[in-house]
Amino acid sequence: MEKKHSNPYLEHIGSQQKLFEPMIPTRPIRDVNNHSKVIYIDETRERIPDPPNPRNLLIPMDFHEPDAIDMSNKEILKMKGLVSEPAMYRNTSIPTSTPVYRQIQVPSKDEQPTVQELLPKVKVSKATDAESAPSTSEDKMSPYDTAQYLLTRFHMKSISNVLHIFDGQCYRPYPTDTALRFIVDKCRSQAKAAGTPSFPKSVYDCLRNEPRIECKVGENSTERYRFVTFENGTLDLKTGQLHPHSPQYFTTYCLKCQYNPSFANLSTPYFDTFLHQMSGGDRLLEARVLEFIGYCLVPDLDGRVIFLLQGYSGAGKSLISNFLRSLYPDEVVSSLNVHELGDKFAVSELSRKVICLSPDLPAGVLDDKSVSALKKLSGHDKVSSDVKFQSRVEFECEATFVLATNHMLCTKRRDEALIDRIVVIPFAFPVAKEARMPSLIDNLKEETDRIANRALQAYFCLRSKHYIFSGNYEINAVTEATSISSDLESCMAHLYKTGLFPIPMEVSIIAKPANFLQHL
Repeated sequence: MEKKHSNPYLEHIGSQQKLFEPMIPTRPIRDVNNHSKVIYIDETRERIPDPPNPRNLLIPMDFHEPDAIDMSNKEILKMKGLVSEPAMYRNTSIPTSTPVYRQIQVPSKDEQPTVQELLPKVKVSKATDAESAPSTSEDKMSPYDTAQYLLTRFHMKSISNVLHIFDGQCYRPYPTDTALRFIVDKCRSQAKAAGTPSFPKSVYDCLRNEPRIECKVGENSTERYRFVTFENGTLDLKTGQLHPHSPQYFTTYCLKCQYNPSFANLSTPYFDTFLHQMSGGDRLLEARVLEFIGYCLVPDLDGRVIFLLQGYSGAGKSLISNFLRSLYPDEVVSSLNVHELGDKFAVSELSRKVICLSPDLPAGVLDDKSVSALKKLSGHDKVSSDVKFQSRVEFECEATFVLATNHMLCTKRRDEALIDRIVVIPFAFPVAKEARMPSLIDNLKEETDRIANRALQAYFCLRSKHYIFSGNYEINAVTEATSISSDLESCMAHLYKTGLFPIPMEVSIIAKPANFLQHL
């Protein structure tokens, strides 16, 4: 049989309770005046009267408020929910069934932890409401509920099973890996509560399959290609008005420059010097270069053109290609070689790209598959392609093709449809190595806003001319192999006569048809 506790507080509340009676459910508390003892208090919702000695304060071990050591028993019991508010201010008789307190052995005072150490440590999350999902009593939500929560917090679109999320400027495409990291970052508590690595993937599938945010390929394409986003707003190409960034305008990239028509009137000394040098003073060619840059900056697909930068080495083709690349985010630029378009997985690389810069094309003949793919893609038709280790994709190509080469562009067969789409920009005036400026690209980047606005003005003029570019320049008119073109025709004729081409096979030097039959 247990011995009665000798604490004055226990003597105050009475000792009539029989010790062999069933014990009332208790919870541990500690006598702060005696660190070597831990006693128990009942968990009924009855008020326990104040002790006669105010210093003999009983502190619950599981209480979460560090400042509780300065409170009275009334305040502690009130905050723990043991009594209601009115009961704190009226005289309540001592319970007829006096609680039983048991004494247990605890470590000595030197080993006893302090009150602060016994209090549970509360972790404070620094995540904002927009960055963490709401928690339930069990802090657990289903993948579907988590997806619906994200849809209330972020503007999203799903195009060709690719998630697009508005980032304050435009709808950035989120491939699978990027989308999964986004979900984990924004819903950490839910991913932790789920306890399975498949939870983010399940949420991602719910978002991709949500019909409210789905945009089908080609749907509202006129509206999609009507707007272009700059660093300072979104431009309506139809009205010429600049709007603040907003999720109501669906664009998938932001150009690294600002739109302001007044910038077009500012001087661009480095760019003007470059234009004069590469064109040899040809004003029509200078105008064509500005139209070329302006057309590349906008998502206009009506021109259906392929740009061919062709000419001598060191004449500025790489310089202008690198300048164009600097205006776009990296994720929307492709460097696919058009000679590889006939490969099985090559076309899929152009999905979600807005410009294809294919520099330094090698000397060689474009095969029929590459020519056919190039016509489809530049015509912005809907195409499908295999993807490595993934399901087949279908998309509408939005990329503008910019090809650069020092050589002649040749195909196996003369293709008028391809020829009609090619817009040539000749580079006939190379700069000697000792006269080149290594820092010229950096100087052009400093004039980016002014060059871009001049080019956009040239684009609006081009559109009013029904996409008829300034000047008239032939394909293969300026190449490093121009001087041997006649020899090439003679060699081809010789191969045909000697039977190395067993069936008639034409290799077309596009601008100058291969009339090699005259050599037979």
